Amino acid sequence: MSDYPKQDHEIIVLTADNSRITGCINVLGRSIAAYLQGPEPDIVMYDCLIDGMKGADTLMLSKKQVLWVNSREKYDGQKVGNWQTLMFRLINGAMVKGDVNVTGYDRVSDFLQNEHGRFYEIHDVETNGYLCDLLYVSREHTVWKKPV
Repeated sequence: MSDYPKQDHEIIVLTADNSRITGCINVLGRSIAAYLQGPEPDIVMYDCLIDGMKGADTLMLSKKQVLWVNSREKYDGQKVGNWQTLMFRLINGAMVKGDVNVTGYDRVSDFLQNEHGRFYEIHDVETNGYLCDLLYVSREHTVWKKPV
């Protein structure tokens, strides 16, 4: 067995079938953003609760079936750069509203068209009465998005 930096984080995931899965991931010394945007096809979770009930000790969840991930990270820093509030509609009908850093792009549409990560990183989020500091929203499961 190899030695690697163990760095566990608790996350909440909303899947394409509207299941909420809470559990831990080991990001192996990376940031949660790098882990989610990485080439691995699955999120490997352990100590999982599926819809609030004991689910599985270990669960491999396809990133292609994830609508959003709440990393439970707190963003205490000042927002530096060019921030834009956007509204997203997901394939399950959920609405997500929050701030996106569009620094480096002339227009919001340029950011949306040219940012090719698997997930949008959204700060100060509100979605169907659920509030959080940071949410990673799937590009693949976004029906539309608009500036607010």
